[in-house]
Amino acid sequence: MKPMPCSQTPSARPSDVLAGRNEMFAALSARRLLLLGGIGLILVGMIFGDIFAVFVLHQNASRVGASLAAASHAALDGDRTAVANYFQDVGGFLENRGTKVDTHAHVIAFGYLALMLSLLAPWMSLSARTKRRLAWLFLCGAGLLPLCVFLIHYVGLAYSPLKSIGWASIFADLGGLFVIIALAGYLYGLVGTFSRASALLFRTICWPTQVLRDSCCSQAACSW
Repeated sequence: MKPMPCSQTPSARPSDVLAGRNEMFAALSARRLLLLGGIGLILVGMIFGDIFAVFVLHQNASRVGASLAAASHAALDGDRTAVANYFQDVGGFLENRGTKVDTHAHVIAFGYLALMLSLLAPWMSLSARTKRRLAWLFLCGAGLLPLCVFLIHYVGLAYSPLKSIGWASIFADLGGLFVIIALAGYLYGLVGTFSRASALLFRTICWPTQVLRDSCCSQAACSW
């Protein structure tokens, strides 16, 4: 008996499997960028959260309590200016805490979202170049938004053209826009893939019915 050619072997060779994996995770491919970027974002978010919890969170809470107590004593003394200053300090402490919490939450959330996109990348009907560009856009937005949210407390309204929104908030919104555009592009690729799959499934299901109908029509024509 003649040996079966390598191209006709029922099981793929290990080298072929490795080659397919290398194509899926090629250097600077969308999946590799999203996977590494997602892991990096989650790691940065966890480290930042630990530092915030140790050095900022509890100390900030004690400052808030002290300012509220001082404001209540100033109110009993009838010192309106002191009350306003203490409440302004409380607002600053709360803003400091809120921006840090938002930074921590957004970084980790974007990291998990990047990992999910890396898993869904093979099912997106987009070219490799488009996927890579969307991955870079997503990662840029995922890094820009938390960084600018972190800077809101320190930058404030300095040199801002708007009365109530500072430059940090403006660039944070720009980062969010980058993320939204990238997600919309990936969603378009997923919808295209599943739309074609649904159409193919519909044709596959309807094919026997069409064949049976054509056969019946041909038999009826022959009987006449």
